[in-house]
Amino acid sequence: MSILNGLITADNVTAIASSDRNATGVESGADGSGFVNLVVNAVPMASDVAPNTQLPLPGVGYVVLNEQQITGDGVSSSGITVNMIHVVLQDVLTGLTTGEIIVGSAKSAVGS
Repeated sequence: MSILNGLITADNVTAIASSDRNATGVESGADGSGFVNLVVNAVPMASDVAPNTQLPLPGVGYVVLNEQQITGDGVSSSGITVNMIHVVLQDVLTGLTTGEIIVGSAKSAVGS
């Protein structure tokens, strides 16, 4: 996989989202999500990048790796959206968002 003429590359991108009800309530997670041979701006990255890791992409914008957006109260409802690569394209002069690229996305939710 290659984004923006090789600025971001990876051999494999896996997004997994799961939500579960158990004896103590509800929960959601991204266990099993990861990358194989991820490289961002010529820098090799770990396969288990920390959630919501943001890196600048000079002249382009920025990227959020392993983006995890949690919803719900954790008692009666829980949800998660996982975007493994979320590129935000920005105007060089104004910094305004001009576009987005999302690769590897999964979503899950559970409620009462």
